[in-house]
Amino acid sequence: MQRSVVLALSLALAGCAGTEPLLTAHPPSAAPLATRASASAAANQETEIRGGSEAELREFAARALTYNYPGAPEGKTLILVGSLPEDLPFSLQLPENARIVGSIARPGDGGTEMILDVPLAPEAAVAFFDEQFVQAGWERFEAAQGGTGFVAASWPSATFCLKQDRATIYLSTVPLTDEATDVRINVQQPAQYSPCEQGSYGPLDDPMRLIPELRSPPGSTIQGGGGGSSSDGSAEVTTSVITELSALELAAFYGEQLAGAGWQQIEQGTGSRVAWSAWTISDDEDKLWNGLFLAIESPFVLDKRSLSFQIERAD
Repeated sequence: MQRSVVLALSLALAGCAGTEPLLTAHPPSAAPLATRASASAAANQETEIRGGSEAELREFAARALTYNYPGAPEGKTLILVGSLPEDLPFSLQLPENARIVGSIARPGDGGTEMILDVPLAPEAAVAFFDEQFVQAGWERFEAAQGGTGFVAASWPSATFCLKQDRATIYLSTVPLTDEATDVRINVQQPAQYSPCEQGSYGPLDDPMRLIPELRSPPGSTIQGGGGGSSSDGSAEVTTSVITELSALELAAFYGEQLAGAGWQQIEQGTGSRVAWSAWTISDDEDKLWNGLFLAIESPFVLDKRSLSFQIERAD
């Protein structure tokens, strides 16, 4: 069963482009989750607040959460504890036993952010809000496939647009426990920049489009952000990662992602501190491409692994 938090429907956004929405607080309307991180955004993090009175804490929160830089938008920043803003471009439904932590509504193009505790895993939480936003007429932004290479592991997220530039929703998640998730819903209204607008992202080089997003293993750390290069008939992505996984285990881990992106493994091998695998794929023009994944364990730095994936067009 779902409970509804009915918010004022303000789809006439064109008329409010120059008007700051009037936002008022609601009383908290849900019991806290039985299992949640203590004052934390993630299960492995903890925040401790020391000293000060309630008045001093409120002053600190107001100062810390208000944008203060040259050229910052003028107007009032509204912090709502345990409640949601009234003027939003949608009617929001929350899962049963979800808890509203609070909201921040900033003037100008600062947007509005809502923080929720939801009794669902991150994937299920994204799916829950995805369904209702799409049914309400929002367009789900689908990022271009390929061309990203090695990236750090992240939790599920989603982006939605309303008629391209009238409003944008950025939804992100962080697990609190196995069955509870910190959900952040950031609304830009009107959207100064819309990811759904045609031409927002330029085309990638053709070879790079064949390299899928390769997420790092849980608990690992990507060093330096990695690198990449491409030419007319080849491309390569590289990175270094700190992990306890062996080169062989990394080859298997990334191999699952390559197979999921359509690459077919044709051979694999191991050596001292090295694991490799060979792959093939056909592009949209049925041209064959070869790929070589390589994982090397550093003999100098404990748990450091060098990774690369090279592709070239088969002649």
